[in-house]
Amino acid sequence: VHTLTEKCWEVCSPSISSRLDGRSETCLHNCVERFIDSSNYIINKIGQEGSPASTSAHTNEFSTSTDFSLGAPDMGLRAP
Repeated sequence: VHTLTEKCWEVCSPSISSRLDGRSETCLHNCVERFIDSSNYIINKIGQEGSPASTSAHTNEFSTSTDFSLGAPDMGLRAP
């Protein structure tokens, strides 16, 4: 999650200024959304640990088609 956040910052805000342009703002907004999605995913997985359903076969909720582009150039971030 932290690596994703760092990459987002590097891609979306190449130079720090007092004001964000529209593209940078959209890019950072997408980063925040992906951070929240990732955090919720982790929290849900932790919550499932120890539940009876966790003993059944696990499936990967992320598919290879998951879009991690964050509204920015392809950074090579793909679901495992």
